Amino acid sequence: MLNIVEVDRLATQAASKALKRVGIVRVFSAPTVTWDGDEALSVTIVLRRNGGAVTGREANTALVEISQELERRGDSRFPITTITTEEEQESHDDSQP
Repeated sequence: MLNIVEVDRLATQAASKALKRVGIVRVFSAPTVTWDGDEALSVTIVLRRNGGAVTGREANTALVEISQELERRGDSRFPITTITTEEEQESHDDSQP
């Protein structure tokens, strides 16, 4: 199982290739569990401002690339991935206590 720093690095590389047209600000992850209690990863991809809309194909490619890269490195945790924008992330951060 990879540590979070390594997961973030791999997820950033994979997502950056798939989403280069819209641009990525950062990718961060945290351990979590699936609905049935299996270990998983919460992966958040933050897109740059005014980068445009992400197509379904781009999003799917990013998700598959992240999953495959984790699997290649021997990490079997399922990546539960969220794609958000800087604006949405800032709004979420501002609403946290």
